[in-house]
Amino acid sequence: MKQLLRRSDYKIISTTTTCLLAILVSYHYITNIHILSSSSSSPLRHMKSPDFVRSYQYSTAYDQSYGFFTDISNQDWNHYRTKFQHQDRYVDGDIRNNRLHLDSQQSVNGEESSDESEAHIFYQNNYDIEFTCPHEMQIGTHEMNKLEKHRIDMAPPQWVCDPHRIIPMSRRRKEQENENGCLVYIFVEEEDSRRFIQHLDIVLMQQCEIHVFSPYLYKLMLMKKESLGGKISIHPWGLEGTSDMKNGRRDYLTLHETLIELDHVGHSIDILSIDCEGCEWSIYKDLFNNSDMIVTQFLIEIHKAPYQVNDFFVDMRRNGYVIVHKESNIVDGKVGQHQAYSFLRLKPEFFKSS
Repeated sequence: MKQLLRRSDYKIISTTTTCLLAILVSYHYITNIHILSSSSSSPLRHMKSPDFVRSYQYSTAYDQSYGFFTDISNQDWNHYRTKFQHQDRYVDGDIRNNRLHLDSQQSVNGEESSDESEAHIFYQNNYDIEFTCPHEMQIGTHEMNKLEKHRIDMAPPQWVCDPHRIIPMSRRRKEQENENGCLVYIFVEEEDSRRFIQHLDIVLMQQCEIHVFSPYLYKLMLMKKESLGGKISIHPWGLEGTSDMKNGRRDYLTLHETLIELDHVGHSIDILSIDCEGCEWSIYKDLFNNSDMIVTQFLIEIHKAPYQVNDFFVDMRRNGYVIVHKESNIVDGKVGQHQAYSFLRLKPEFFKSS
């Protein structure tokens, strides 16, 4: 009888111990979930319905893309990083030593070179796509310009990295971090960029605040009493670099002055698009010397290949931007002279050797 009682006691003790252990494990798991979900650096904080296992599986891409990618697994993201590490940046010895393909005579003798630029050779051999967006999209077309019946739309389409991610990302930023919503800046010189602007507005479901900067386009739209529609605002000034301020042009502002004018200092810009017919070489430094904004995607058309070209790409890399698209503008008849590039901002951890 005593043995039966002892066995019964042992059974009760064993069952009680098991229950206590289960309670402790559950408490530990729930506590960890709470800590992770409340942490400012945790990807769980940004998930509406957090699932610990799934969040962990996709957390690396989410973290290293500033929350842009939410569905790329850690394994696939490591493939992206490996591909980037093995991507050639340029042909060895080609940048500084052999400069016949650059517009470098201008910097050598201080005069405009009369020789036809061989920039197409430079871009054929240097700075190719190094990161592939799973769902990149072409924005804008080469359709006939409606304002001039027989004039081809000269502005080439631009490529945006996974535009369907932009609205959700900006919503999370606004709701969870109390920052601004979706914001787009477009600097253009000519009217032929209207296709890109209006198409982008449609793709973003007219939920983004889009600001267009162009003295010429502003005057044209004002004269014709037209608007670009949606949430698109057009402004009567263009873009110039800080080094150009000495020229005293009243209808041009620097990027910093533009942010102040629109009360956007400290804002996040989801897309910054610049096609200013050569001004990029005097303004690009302002992008990196400006702590007043954060740019997720940077679209730019660069013209020819002056002596600053290598510094431009090196600075883009140093500031966390990867090339997600590269396309030659062949419509203007100067094949390879003008290149359209798209960049995406990633965290420094992405660039470290894995």
